[in-house]
Amino acid sequence: MMHCMDPEEFMKGDIRTIMEEKGWCFSCSAWQNIYNDKKDDPRWLRIEGESWVAGPVASGFNRNMNFVGCGGRVMTAVKNDGEVITSNNWWHQGDVPECFKELMPDNAKWSNEDKGQKFCNVL
Repeated sequence: MMHCMDPEEFMKGDIRTIMEEKGWCFSCSAWQNIYNDKKDDPRWLRIEGESWVAGPVASGFNRNMNFVGCGGRVMTAVKNDGEVITSNNWWHQGDVPECFKELMPDNAKWSNEDKGQKFCNVL
């Protein structure tokens, strides 16, 4: 994980503001920004220590002009409260860093049909 501490190296915006206010590195500030942005979003899921957002189901779209998460693969997750979320528009933010796992605990699991499958290529 890159731990650059100089906010001057980054464009002005939410992440840089967190870096300046808290004296944090870019990576930690980016994760705090994800939390700040998504904390009240019922479609923001943490599954097996990874952060995912289930975007709205995309239909009737032109794949050459629009983007859908994970290439439009349909995946289903079950939230800890039992709510089932199915989408063809999943966005992966990556592994939640250890220092944020208490703030961002798992709140869902993949459904049985999706469990254990490689979902999408993440850089």
